[in-house]
Amino acid sequence: MRSWWRGISVLSVAVAVSASACTLWPTSREISTPTPTANDSTLKYTTVTISEIGLSFDVRIDWQRLEPAWAWSPVAGQSLVGVQWKDIQPPVEMEAAMLPEHAVVLEAEPVELNWGQGMRYTVEVYATVARSSGKEAAPQVVAVQSHVLSAVVMDGSKRVYDFYASAGDAEQLSALQPVLQHMWTSARLVP
Repeated sequence: MRSWWRGISVLSVAVAVSASACTLWPTSREISTPTPTANDSTLKYTTVTISEIGLSFDVRIDWQRLEPAWAWSPVAGQSLVGVQWKDIQPPVEMEAAMLPEHAVVLEAEPVELNWGQGMRYTVEVYATVARSSGKEAAPQVVAVQSHVLSAVVMDGSKRVYDFYASAGDAEQLSALQPVLQHMWTSARLVP
């Protein structure tokens, strides 16, 4: 199955996202409520609630939020974790809606979230390549990412949640995995 996923490029998938899709930009109805939570080994977390989408989850208390996105980083840089979401309608698949353009899936595996099933993807994101003098340059990897996607059916549409980590290379991404895992395993749907 891994070799089948390796050849899929998200770029080749047409995406049709509903007009009501929520992007990374917060609105006045979204709130972030810091509340100390239990330690994961020696790491301290705080609970963040995004009321507009009915989601709460834990993030590292010592990481800074990269506003206006719902993303956090230990320092302002390329390594970060975050959450994003979209409301989609069939026949759009959650992978096509949420995985980055110019990405190739390296791995895919099922995961269990508090509210149901999901899939974890590891992808390489490539820079767009411009042709010069009729020759095509080799594409360059600009990021390596993990995405945990899960969908919930609400009012006739499907809301897809994407908990993600992004880094410059596989080693940096590996260092983010415990924080990302704590984020998606602590996630709860809230009224």
